[in-house]
Amino acid sequence: MSNNYRLNKFLKIFGAGMVLVYIGLGVLMLFTPYFNETIPKTNRYLIGIALIGYGAYRFYRTLKTKQYEDDQE
Repeated sequence: MSNNYRLNKFLKIFGAGMVLVYIGLGVLMLFTPYFNETIPKTNRYLIGIALIGYGAYRFYRTLKTKQYEDDQE
């Protein structure tokens, strides 16, 4: 296997993992009392929504990149 193939595979797995981290942290901010004492309620909602939105954007970009790579082959 070439190093380029391994790097691309690692980056795809890492990207998918980061999507899960961003969405998971957003859900954690919105629906759990874990951050109640440290972050005000309004800020938690704004941060949670932003994290979920960014996770969705990363997911979309990952899909678009995969489609572009498939078209190039």
